[in-house]
Amino acid sequence: MDGEEIGFQPRDATHEIFVGQPFKMQGTHHLLLYGMNAIELKGNLAIGKNVGTAQVKAFKSDGSVLGVYTFVVIR
Repeated sequence: MDGEEIGFQPRDATHEIFVGQPFKMQGTHHLLLYGMNAIELKGNLAIGKNVGTAQVKAFKSDGSVLGVYTFVVIR
């Protein structure tokens, strides 16, 4: 299975994070689809910036898509 784990994956799910809280994502490359006011990307970390929602697409090193993370940033 290309090293993929079987079962629940944190990508393709919605995650509540607090303002200032980092969330470690899987993948080597990440693309912010929307929500640049809600989160900040630093490497494979999404950090809550302001209350709101955001989506990040994660990719493997070969460019194939791992999935999409949805974040709801709360206080």
